[in-house]
Amino acid sequence: MPEPRFGKTLSSEVFGASSVTPKGGMMRSAIAAALAGGLVFVGVGLAARAQTLNDATAAYAKGDYATAVKDLRPLAEQGFALAQVDLGAMYHDGQGVTKDDVKAANWYRKAADQGDADGQFRLGMSYYEGWGLTQDFAQAAALFQKSADQGDASAMGMLAACYDAGQGVPQSYVTADMWMSLSLAGLPDPNSSDHQAAAQSLAKIAAHLTAAQIAQARQMASARHTK
Repeated sequence: MPEPRFGKTLSSEVFGASSVTPKGGMMRSAIAAALAGGLVFVGVGLAARAQTLNDATAAYAKGDYATAVKDLRPLAEQGFALAQVDLGAMYHDGQGVTKDDVKAANWYRKAADQGDADGQFRLGMSYYEGWGLTQDFAQAAALFQKSADQGDASAMGMLAACYDAGQGVPQSYVTADMWMSLSLAGLPDPNSSDHQAAAQSLAKIAAHLTAAQIAQARQMASARHTK
């Protein structure tokens, strides 16, 4: 699968890339994700769903997108947020299905409504970029906030971008610096393109601030990081 969760992407507006770029990391295990998300499957039910999701992962890795979609769809229809997000991503990318950003956003919304951080992030991206939905920065920022509050580094970066540009939230370089600092901390590999680009974005935001304001923003980030 693309990394993580079927092609998770960051907006080019956050990290200054010429195009949307994939974010590193691997998909959570199906069982761990189900338990973390509060989904209750009993005995064989949980194991079967986990195996089906693993089968979808294997099919995707081989480029067999049609099989991945076939495996994911019943899980998504049963309310498994992980599968809803992955199926939405396949609609967004047009893999195994005809590209359809409206359907992608609908699947993201189902996961987001369950409190899934990745679903919230991707639905936020749909609002931010106008993918299958009317562009709405306020909705996007609200969803990025929910996802960022759960520790999603991509959402933190997008929320920083919103504060940097005043899109959907009051413009604030201090708050943008705080969120981009937290996003950078959530991208631990210093050699990754995401980490390097986030560092560049943080430097650009910090260029608007005084030394005292930077210290304030980093203190705010530290306080949130230790919660």
